[in-house]
Order: sequence, then structure tokens, then C-alpha cells
Amino acid sequence: MRPFFLVFLLVLIIPIFIACDNKHCLVYFRGEGIKDQTLLFISQAKTSLDICVYAITDRQIIDELSQKANQGVRVRICTDNAYPLVLPDAKIVYDSQGLMHNKYMIADSERVWFGSTNLTPTSLEDHENNVLISTDNSLKEAFQQNFDQCFSGLYKESRKPLGFKMIRFSPEEDCFDFLLDELSHAKKKVYIAMYAFSDNRIAHYLKILSSKGVQISILVDKDWNMSSVYSDIDDMSRYAFVRLDVCDALLHEKFVVIDERVVMTGSYNYTASAQTRNDEFIFKTTDKYIVQRFIQHFLTLWEASGQR
Repeated sequence: MRPFFLVFLLVLIIPIFIACDNKHCLVYFRGEGIKDQTLLFISQAKTSLDICVYAITDRQIIDELSQKANQGVRVRICTDNAYPLVLPDAKIVYDSQGLMHNKYMIADSERVWFGSTNLTPTSLEDHENNVLISTDNSLKEAFQQNFDQCFSGLYKESRKPLGFKMIRFSPEEDCFDFLLDELSHAKKKVYIAMYAFSDNRIAHYLKILSSKGVQISILVDKDWNMSSVYSDIDDMSRYAFVRLDVCDALLHEKFVVIDERVVMTGSYNYTASAQTRNDEFIFKTTDKYIVQRFIQHFLTLWEASGQR
């Protein structure tokens, strides 16, 4: 009976350790090798690379993509027409309707790279950004279906809604409602790090949460929010703790942490254009590893912003 009991315990315990391993999703921020991990992600592709991103201007990234295409890897790219590419062995589709503001890659239908980072030198190395790399099947399927529609020339409202629970693509799916629905469950704290914040509907909803006792902490990019007449930071400072970043480059982050239990991030700035005009996405997770990484990142940025 004793050996059987030990086997029984192992059957119960091993899945717990596996579930806590979090190898299915890794998170990187500025200073943690975003560019190196991105180059590695591309270099490890064996059969295919599907890329949907606003801009690809980094020379090393372009060279790596060219090399993979020359090796026979199928490279397909959807990008904004403001940044034309020269990649003879790749198939490229340009979006000229609003902004192609997505930032994701799918390798071999097995791994997905996504977050707030463009494939530009400054975005990969200088700006405050995040990149997540995942092997989650549902997430891969969601990004692949979105890519397939984009690559076929379907942009904005011409795409079909996908209906995945952990991710929304705008404007065909309402990222705005997705965000507000999750914010409606906030009870204690909301942390926001955001490049552009001009959607006064979101600002108003945060005001309502504040009136209910929810502590709101908002960190925004100094340059954009101080120079734009559309920024809501002046009004928000009346009911929320608002700080301007002290980054030498941009605070290009786009995430919210709700009650230290949920993270929502992606390409989506808190602007009306992100909801109605641009190709964007918001990803939601309650994964404890990811949530803790974003909490620590926010608090590090927050503390630094209070020292000047």
C-alpha cells in the first residue's frame, strides 16, 4: 500500500509543479534583452513566419528575415504602408486604412511573439516596452486567424470577429468594451502604464471607480501627454495618482493591472483611434507569473518617476 500511496502523491504533485513552471509564456521588458529575444524568435523559425506589425526598420531584424526567407522559410508580412520594405523573398501586404498598429509574429504555427514593441531600433532597445512569447494553443489560433484575414486583404471592419475570450482585435471586435468590462470588476487598485491617453470615456470610468474607493495610479509618456491637447492627464490628476515617465526615450507601454490579479496589454493605446480606426489588439490574462512581472515592472517605473 505504501508504494501505491507514494505514486498517488506524485500523480497529484507533479502537475502542480508543471502548472507553476510558466514555460508556456515568457515576459520581457526594456533592459531584459527584447531585441535579442526577438532575433532568437525569428532565427528559430523552421518553416514559417507570419508577421503583423506597424513598422519593420531595424537592420538586424530585416537581415534575419531575409536570411530565413532565403533558407526557404515562408515569410509573410502585414505592415503599415508608411514603412515600405525591401524583402524580395517575402510576401508583403500593406494596410493603408488607418494604422496597421498590431505587433505580433507567429513562428511555425507553434510560438507567438506579441506586445507593445515595434520592430524598429528605438522600440526594441530604447523605449519602455513589453514582449510576451507564448506557446498557448488558443492564443496561437487567435493570432493566426487574425493574420490570415489581414494577409488576405481584410482590414478593419471588413474582418470577421473571432470571439476568443483572452484577446480582442479592433475595430471589428470592441476592445473598448473588453477593457471597461474588466475595469468594472476593480475593487482595490488599478495600475496603468500608457503611451497615449486621450479617450475621455476611459478617464471618466476611472473617475467613477475612484469615487467607489478604487486607488488609481497612472503613468504616462511625458512627451506625448504634455504636448497633445487631447491628453486627459490634467483632469485625471484630480481623482487619480498621475505621474509622467522619466524615460530618456518613450514610455511606449500599453497595459493595465487590475487588483493585482489581471493584466491587459497589447498594441492598444487609450485613444478613440485605437478603437475605431486602427488595427489593434488587447490581450487579457490572470496568469500569476505574468501578472507579477507586470506589477513589478509598473512599480519600478512608478518609483523612478517619483524621484525627479
